[in-house]
Amino acid sequence: MQVITTILYSIWLARNSKVFNQKDIPVSAAIDQALKILHDYQHNVCTTRRDSTSSQTSQVRNNKWWSLPPRNFLKLNVDAHLKDDGHWGLGLILLRDGVGAATKVYNGSNDVGMAEAMGLREALILIESMNLTRVVIELDAKMIVHAVRVFPRNQWGQLARACSRDFDQDEQISLT
Repeated sequence: MQVITTILYSIWLARNSKVFNQKDIPVSAAIDQALKILHDYQHNVCTTRRDSTSSQTSQVRNNKWWSLPPRNFLKLNVDAHLKDDGHWGLGLILLRDGVGAATKVYNGSNDVGMAEAMGLREALILIESMNLTRVVIELDAKMIVHAVRVFPRNQWGQLARACSRDFDQDEQISLT
């Protein structure tokens, strides 16, 4: 499952590179990158499990790519993609004992903030439906992470406010 999920993610990144940057990435390069990411992930999991000190976890978390969650936490990565036809694609990847992934498509506007806020909301719904605790949610939308704390007065700001209520109620869920 880890191999399939990582390859699918790499293909998705290559597709986005083609659509948004007009840059072709050969399939072989995308798969090679996916296998390297998976190898690095598996190596870091083994290293982290062997070394129970928190200093190793801190070093791993400063990696500029994906990083492991703190010990005894789950990590849920969330990303939104806005399409030209007004649809949003949401992707969620959960690191637990293995890797799980989900995608959703919504009708929406051309508001990237709203799409990213919907991704955060879906992550919180998933956490609640699975009765998960001690979860780190990671998104690439700094404006949404910031908005959970300081709410703008637009549609996605209101959605971010609703998401922040979940953080207020459960101190074992954090957002980075």
